[in-house]
Amino acid sequence: GGGAQLNWDGVEYRLLNMISKQLNFSIDIIDIPNKLNSKSAADNLDYSLAQRLADVGMLGIYVTKERLKNTDMSVGHSKDCAAFITLASKALPKYRAIMGPFQWPVWVALICIYLGAIFPIVFTDRLTL
Repeated sequence: GGGAQLNWDGVEYRLLNMISKQLNFSIDIIDIPNKLNSKSAADNLDYSLAQRLADVGMLGIYVTKERLKNTDMSVGHSKDCAAFITLASKALPKYRAIMGPFQWPVWVALICIYLGAIFPIVFTDRLTL
């Protein structure tokens, strides 16, 4: 004893539980071992699956050509959001630094697109396909 009891939950876990009940198999969740010189948990999972230390891995990772060489992946169920990453200006206050990467025509275009798109979105909430 003395080990902490964990209650697992999530989309992938629930899906795997449903599949296990239908196909009559059990699930044993293990921590993946750390590989030497590993960059991330995704690399550790790839290594564990390639070495047959586990049959199925659940992790929010990007599908890349390198990962598809050693493992099979299901179709993704969600998409990640994009982010703008720029160097922070030390000369500008933080509330003005967000405007640094864009020129004023970009801001005008973004505002016009937003204002033009928000009205159709708001008024189509009652429509169905």
